[in-house]
Amino acid sequence: MLVSIVCSKQTIAAMVLITWAFVLLTATAATAFQPPSNFIIGGENASIHVYPSAAQIEWKSFLDDEWILICGSTILNERWLLTAAHCFVPFFVGIERSRIRAGSSLRGEGGQVVHLKSFIVHPGYGVAAPHDSDLALVELERPLTWSDAVRPAAIYAFGTEVPDDSAVQVVGWGDTVGDSLESSSGNYASTLQEVTLFTENTEECKMIYEGEEVVTDNMICAGSQGVGDKDACAGDSGGPVYYADRGTDVLVGVTSWGPQPCGNPVQPGVFVKVSAFTRWILSNVV
Repeated sequence: MLVSIVCSKQTIAAMVLITWAFVLLTATAATAFQPPSNFIIGGENASIHVYPSAAQIEWKSFLDDEWILICGSTILNERWLLTAAHCFVPFFVGIERSRIRAGSSLRGEGGQVVHLKSFIVHPGYGVAAPHDSDLALVELERPLTWSDAVRPAAIYAFGTEVPDDSAVQVVGWGDTVGDSLESSSGNYASTLQEVTLFTENTEECKMIYEGEEVVTDNMICAGSQGVGDKDACAGDSGGPVYYADRGTDVLVGVTSWGPQPCGNPVQPGVFVKVSAFTRWILSNVV
């Protein structure tokens, strides 16, 4: 059943797990802000008209006052978007230095630009596991205007599951290299990227990551079926994961965390399972 809304670190098997938002090389926002190192690996160009509910979150750098891509997000209605909690906690530059960009395939260019009014982090974030409930809702100062490039996403009813071995599309605007944790803004994709991954059994994913204390039932694991070199990664955080259901691209996941380096053929990426939080989303998005 679809609900149309018009309305994260442990060492595991010698691999470092990392939330897929950004790398701050400074301790606090009071010091020089470094751009994120973020990327979709092995993707290809995509049009915002294919994924009109995808949007960029931008922050104004303390270093040079330039607006930079920090995370992805998904449009729920005219005033609310869904993203990852770790895009805001613990590092946040302030509402006045935060905005979204919707309706453009190009990173940092075109589309509708709207500043943030507020945000809500899920109260269970990081409680059951380091990256559990990694969700945040973003409220805009003014409503978006609907167009062919700006549309709300559909989400599943609470508890609906995506079958194992299903193809899902992960999209984002980040760095296409992904071989380092260090900032490399020159490698950012200039246009929206998409990559197809395949959902994996949650119990098997728990075994891969050595226990339920890391992977929970509130998460979806998706990988490249042992091929590697296809993945989401740091900075794609908060962006959408879509599943095609009877002709509709349903928002089923939010990019959250995974292995470093990204694109590991054995360890899949891990995403927030949106249908585990449908009630919370609907209760807050008005």
